[in-house]
Formats: sequence, C-alpha cells, structure tokens
Amino acid sequence: MTELLPRTYWCHRGYQGPVRFRIAPTGITAPYPGLAVDWMRESVRAALPGLGRESFGAAWAWLGDHRAVALAVQELRCGRPYAFTLPTEAGCWSWTVRVVSVLPLRDPCLASITPSLLAT
Repeated sequence: MTELLPRTYWCHRGYQGPVRFRIAPTGITAPYPGLAVDWMRESVRAALPGLGRESFGAAWAWLGDHRAVALAVQELRCGRPYAFTLPTEAGCWSWTVRVVSVLPLRDPCLASITPSLLAT
C-alpha cells in the first residue's frame, strides 16, 4: 500500500510593479485550508491603508464576500489553487494559496537510537 504524503497549504503574497514601490514577497505554510484563507484575508486587510480608492473598494468587497471565503476553502480541499489579484495604480498585488505535499521530518529525539532498538 502506498502512503500519501501529508498535505499543507503554501500561502504567498507578491507584488509586481515599479521598483520604488516594490514590497518584499512574504508567505507561510498552513496546515488547513481555512487557516490559509485566513492568512490571505489578514494579509489583504494589512495592505488596505496603502491602497487607492478603487483598489481599496475592490479589496474591501472581496473581504466582505463570505461566499468567496467558503468557495476558496472548498477549492483548496479539492486540491485546486486559489488566488486573489488586486490591481493598483502603481502595480499589482497577488495572493495565492496552493496545496503542496510535505515530507515528514525525522524526529531528532529518535536520531540517536539505533534501528535495532526501535524494532523492540
């Protein structure tokens, strides 16, 4: 039987635009799709103060669309990526969440135990 690798959700915020406005990309991994979408929403909310009127309105509308949140979580549960793009006067913000597989990490406490001791 083949064991599947655990899934996690890679969250990323990026910005494309003039160098003088360039913001460093940021991201996290989240263990559940709901947490990934929560991070995405908090990151959009944090960008609100620096947005112009039209961009602010589009971001605010997306934040207030609770059906879109449920749809995003459902898409991620089905293994499909989810993205929100926000054009601004100076460039374009993008938030993406993708499902990724992760390799299980070896427990450092078990590293010093010989394999023959683990079999007992």
